[in-house]
Amino acid sequence: MPKFNRKLDIRPEIRPDKTNLAGGRAFGQSPELEFASILLTSFVSDQFYRKEAETLERVSQLLDEGVSHEFAAKAAIYARDQFNMRSISHVVAAELAARVKDSQWMRPFVRDVIVRVDDMLEILAYFEGKYGRRPVPNALKRGMRDAFAKFDGYQLAKYRGERSAVKLVDVVNLVHPVPTELNRVALNQLVAGTLRSTETWESRLSKAGQVDDPEVSRAERKAEAWASLVQSRKIGYMALVRNLRNILEDAPQVVGQAAGMLVQPELVRRSRLLPFRFVTARDELEKWREDRRVARKRGNSFWSRLVRAYKGIPEPVVTESGPVVDPVDLLLESLNRAAELALANVPKLEGKTLYLNVNSKNPILVLQRQIEKRATGGGTNFNAVYDRATKAYDRMVILSDMQGWKAGGYKQGGAPTEALAGYRKRTGADPKVFSFDLRGYGTLMFPERNVYALAGFSEKVFEVMALLEQDREALVHEIEAVTLK
Repeated sequence: MPKFNRKLDIRPEIRPDKTNLAGGRAFGQSPELEFASILLTSFVSDQFYRKEAETLERVSQLLDEGVSHEFAAKAAIYARDQFNMRSISHVVAAELAARVKDSQWMRPFVRDVIVRVDDMLEILAYFEGKYGRRPVPNALKRGMRDAFAKFDGYQLAKYRGERSAVKLVDVVNLVHPVPTELNRVALNQLVAGTLRSTETWESRLSKAGQVDDPEVSRAERKAEAWASLVQSRKIGYMALVRNLRNILEDAPQVVGQAAGMLVQPELVRRSRLLPFRFVTARDELEKWREDRRVARKRGNSFWSRLVRAYKGIPEPVVTESGPVVDPVDLLLESLNRAAELALANVPKLEGKTLYLNVNSKNPILVLQRQIEKRATGGGTNFNAVYDRATKAYDRMVILSDMQGWKAGGYKQGGAPTEALAGYRKRTGADPKVFSFDLRGYGTLMFPERNVYALAGFSEKVFEVMALLEQDREALVHEIEAVTLK
């Protein structure tokens, strides 16, 4: 019997046993994997096949029907720390607080799932909205009390929540945190109603809108604030990327400097951003320019209504190389270059990976747009991936909501078990398949060996893929490795 030249397993391995939300054949998954999928994909908003309330209800059901509460706590911390999933981690914290009594890990869990001051406000607001006048559990109060020790006066002032239903002072009055050297003065000021935020870039912009001098307009104050933040480089790289439209509108005189910051290799490296983070910024700038064009063309009331938001086309900017460039084009060019630099932040995976046939010489954001245009929606057909693939690959990456259903081919579409088996037989390849569930709906298309179900997409995704190639249960194992103490 051959020891190294093993035969390929080309048979369909498991038959679909579920019907997904689109009506296609699919597979169920373990409660733990479904729970992790929801946490790493849900931004607590309506989705195509499932509404926000249904997602929250499913979280509650899983906590009552199979997911251990300790695993759920670890998953919430993992989602918060590694994928920056805020709202869904607030939901889990509040729901666990309502269910878990006298557990040694509940208090440290609450402390650790709180990363920003306003996490406490959100958790408490969800709990009160869901459970009304029910007393706040002691473990939740104690965990919040412990969390205060992590925050200094700057952070407490930044997230006072004075215009919110649940304010930071309400949390202080509820949990009675023990003051530390970091926050003693700020806590006293908060209770006295005198705590103010003066150091954050957000607060500087907020203050710019509060005009004391009638001779200085709000627009001038905001222009000064944005200009100062860019010129002093006190604005973080991610904040810069997210606020290019605001800078363009309010302080066009520093667009050139903002563009220069975008393409600083060291800033891009330290940000650890992947290229996909620049797509939204590009789209916002293009939308801004198109809105301006349409408004100017229509004139009359339409133009008058928009003129308050769009204050005239900024003057062209002279670049370091000399030529005069339209400021929007300058920022778009810089975003393209920044996305190229961000490729260095992408870990390399060995071997051949199935990808669309594109011109690799094009800029990464151009490729993204080309791929997006070719990804026409409707009738998701997973079988087509394997029917059309003609070469042997080490790895295949599929991003979808996992709601395959397109009729025809392999008896009504859905799970592509036979198509995958046919691809293996036809090419002699036995690729690893990374199946990204981008919505966390709860069903799978691929239950087979060498197939890895992933949830969510962030800067951590390639590290997770590398782990999965060594351990197919890596996601569950990474969550289980989180400590609660």
